[in-house]
Amino acid sequence: MDNTSTPGAVRPSSPTRERTRNAILLAGISVLVTDPAASMGAVAAHAGVARSTLHRYFPDRSALTREIDEYVEEQYEEAIAMADVYSGTGHEAFERVVEELQDRIEAFSWWMQIVHAEVDDFDSEPDRLLLEVISRGQADGTIDAQFPPTWIHTMLWTTLWTAHKQITLSGQRVQPIRDAVRTTLRKIITPQQITKSLQ
Repeated sequence: MDNTSTPGAVRPSSPTRERTRNAILLAGISVLVTDPAASMGAVAAHAGVARSTLHRYFPDRSALTREIDEYVEEQYEEAIAMADVYSGTGHEAFERVVEELQDRIEAFSWWMQIVHAEVDDFDSEPDRLLLEVISRGQADGTIDAQFPPTWIHTMLWTTLWTAHKQITLSGQRVQPIRDAVRTTLRKIITPQQITKSLQ
């Protein structure tokens, strides 16, 4: 991560400050997803820092939300990178992506707060790599080829959205929900002939 700053925000240069910044960003996501009108003071309290500390990193609300946008994009890029998408079958790579995304679901709740009317254009680099993973799985026979890769991509995010709601709104425990996501997606993308052989 470089030290290029969003206007008005301060990018920290030490690991300790980076941890504080990330804690504030995650607190901002948690608070603002629940209550978009929440105050900066509420974000500071949730992060466990003084309001003056929050303002050193993010002088105003717009600086905080711009940095949250960038942070969530970075988390998506990091998830794809950590999944080692070029190794193994397409299905194996896809499952690693799912695990990495679930590790960061708290950050992705920023994207899940609104159901957008527009169709995803899949034009980001992480989206492109994920679609390549799905296409590779369809070519090697480990992912069902009857569905367009964009449909599977969208079903992945729909399933993650459902998991997020189950955890945050229904108070479900995290591990059973993670297991449910994994099982649901396997049932969706596993080719029929492989499913029959497992029965």
